[in-house]
Amino acid sequence: MKANEKAEWEQEYLTDIQVAKIIGRAVGTLRNERSLGRGLPFVKIGRSVRYKIADVHSFMDSRRVDPEN
Repeated sequence: MKANEKAEWEQEYLTDIQVAKIIGRAVGTLRNERSLGRGLPFVKIGRSVRYKIADVHSFMDSRRVDPEN
């Protein structure tokens, strides 16, 4: 695999650091929510946590506010 090519799963999943930047929350907040059974759905493999991009999009869409004109 070339250095600039990502594995297929890496294109579909994000780290908690990446998600925190996207949604504007602290990484610690995401970690606390996980420990409390709240927040975004996630995948855990060993000690690694990943968030599916589609779930991040759904989370953002669910908080969309359409102001009335």
